Amino acid sequence: MTPPSAGHEPAPGDSHGTFAPWVKRILVPIDFSAGSWSALSHALPIAQLTGAKITLLYVSQAQLIATEFAHLPNQEFSIRHSSEEKLRAAAIGKIPPELLADIVVRSGVAFDEIARAAEEWKMNLIVINTHGHTGLKHVWLGSTAERVVRYAPCPVLVIR
Repeated sequence: MTPPSAGHEPAPGDSHGTFAPWVKRILVPIDFSAGSWSALSHALPIAQLTGAKITLLYVSQAQLIATEFAHLPNQEFSIRHSSEEKLRAAAIGKIPPELLADIVVRSGVAFDEIARAAEEWKMNLIVINTHGHTGLKHVWLGSTAERVVRYAPCPVLVIR
């Protein structure tokens, strides 16, 4: 898989880059929940102000499920392809084409794949939502956003 495109460098006098000029590539993990679309809505103005490009990432756990029973590569490919199409269709109208770098589907553990993608693609910022679990539910379930903050190679903006 090729990394997302790197976005443009602002020209001298361009208004882009005056707010957080180091932000050129933004990763927004999407799980199709209202919260993840809220994270995208927070990433959009940052991209507009900085001239950054947004990459959407969906992490499928289909491979993990498939390996429990038997490796089913055709089904895994089908799930990945349908997830990518679903994400692409959902992104239309939400992201101006000039701000969208790429739409990517990966298989694995969400926090690990998000941190790995951010490092591989040299992302400058991750914008992610949290469901805000508290108490015992938080202890038992953990938090993808919390783990992304812990392992990400770049700053993470967590949207509640």
